[in-house]
Amino acid sequence: MLAGAWVLAPALFYWLTPIAVPQILSPLLIMASSVPASGRIAARCGLLQTPEERERPAVMCARDAVLERWHPMADADEETEEFAENPQTDKAEPAYSAAQG
Repeated sequence: MLAGAWVLAPALFYWLTPIAVPQILSPLLIMASSVPASGRIAARCGLLQTPEERERPAVMCARDAVLERWHPMADADEETEEFAENPQTDKAEPAYSAAQG
């Protein structure tokens, strides 16, 4: 396209350049960016990251804190273990709340 414009209408060449050059270079960019190594390089440079990847959101930190409080309770709770072993019992599965932690 650019070669034809250069031969047939040199003034049209400069007008078509902003359209044709990205079309010519896009397969090369796609090939280079699809390699896993290019993603690792971009991550090391801090490119293409979301705000959540840069800094952990407060809601996720709160979630982790709640799970840390619940995890020891689930391990030590005999009723939960009994329910897991025999789900046909008449006991309901114990529920945990933040107030218990």
